[in-house]
Amino acid sequence: MRTHTRSNDDEPSLIELARENGKTHWLDLTTGRQFTSTDSTPLRAQVAPDAARREAELLAPVLDVFDQHGYAVGRSTNTRYVLLTRSGVTYQVCFIADADADIVCSCTFAPEPAPAGRRAAVAEAMACINTRLCSGNFDVDSETGYMRFRISAFLGGSELTPTMADYLVHEGSRMWDTYAGELAQAIRGGIARPAVIRPNAG
Repeated sequence: MRTHTRSNDDEPSLIELARENGKTHWLDLTTGRQFTSTDSTPLRAQVAPDAARREAELLAPVLDVFDQHGYAVGRSTNTRYVLLTRSGVTYQVCFIADADADIVCSCTFAPEPAPAGRRAAVAEAMACINTRLCSGNFDVDSETGYMRFRISAFLGGSELTPTMADYLVHEGSRMWDTYAGELAQAIRGGIARPAVIRPNAG
């Protein structure tokens, strides 16, 4: 997975998701939004030093959870992006901290995009599931098909507690497991194949 860095250090602020038909799809770790570029080197996101320090503080409890559980982290910038591997299953989890809004957001991505012809059905299934959730939500990008479960915590000047940090780390994978069969039916047009939306090992 290719990343793009800010100009003042080596921490990635953009993650390249895919390339197709001469376009590059990116995830902006500052805003949590996906966008498409025809230039393979999009403009670098700039983060003020004070904001970067606050974002590192916001995400420090999340990194503590990784340490406590002994998770193998593919890459951690301390402020933006981590790959989490445990028990032979790899989850792509993106942690975004917004210093201005005092929000920490966790996005847990499915390993495969939804097929182009099934994205409307997947979006409908996710909308139905979301009505039953007390917090967090599933969504699918209509252009790329990338699917994620997103959950946020508003800190309001405080810090993440260990319990809150643990929740952000684990809730996404738990939700994918809980609704694997239901979403697989939407993805495969009625054929229940939960493994389709389970992260792959390695």
